[in-house]
Amino acid sequence: MSINNVTHKTFGQGTVVSVEGKYITVRFSDTYGEKTFVYPDVFDGYLTYEEESLQKKISETINIKKEKAAKEDLRKKLAQRDAEEYKKLHGKSRNPLKKAISKTEPKKTKTIDEILEEVIDG
Repeated sequence: MSINNVTHKTFGQGTVVSVEGKYITVRFSDTYGEKTFVYPDVFDGYLTYEEESLQKKISETINIKKEKAAKEDLRKKLAQRDAEEYKKLHGKSRNPLKKAISKTEPKKTKTIDEILEEVIDG
């Protein structure tokens, strides 16, 4: 048994030809030839390593990826809920650019002459 051997639900046994970036290429029988899949996502229910230690590592990687996706999804849902609550309270949506601009633009301070001019002009 080679560490490069995998089994696919539909295509059967194959051998890993390459893993480049987010793609894995596997050579199956002559009937199916080479197939390229999204890596490591294909190992979530479609492809399994025959080598147990490799399968365990890829399963851990997939679980970490799922946890990150779940956290990001929760963050987006909370942000959406906060935006909806803000709109209910204030009758309008937040302007996300206003907050960003106010952080980048320095506050203009008035001189004593400008303040006196405002007071005199009333």
